[in-house]
Amino acid sequence: MLHDDTDYYPNLNSVGNTVYNFFRLCANFDISVNHILFFTNHYNIEEEIKSVAKTVCNSNNIAVICTSLWADYPLDNNIDQTLLDDSVTTYEALYACLNGQCREHRLLTLCMMSEHRLLDRGVVSYHFKK
Repeated sequence: MLHDDTDYYPNLNSVGNTVYNFFRLCANFDISVNHILFFTNHYNIEEEIKSVAKTVCNSNNIAVICTSLWADYPLDNNIDQTLLDDSVTTYEALYACLNGQCREHRLLTLCMMSEHRLLDRGVVSYHFKK
């Protein structure tokens, strides 16, 4: 399971709908979550995911991996070498504006930044299909 977009929370005391719906589907179709790797780019959501898995699926065995770009990370045996590598490019920018799915508020933010000539002063990413 790859969880890479902001979850929707109906109120502050609830769990995210995407996480809840995923585990509700697993429970409804009798799919064991014991063999599922749950990749997410939302740090600090691990306890929420585990809590929902336990409540909905009665399982304590969900594996949660929190990382920003998990597919681009080096293998465990290469991490030390990667950290010592001087060829890694670093950037200095006024801001970082990271956008996943195309959403109206993200487009409006990018338009506002363009109007104020801020786009070239930071790092902007997006995964919009068009």
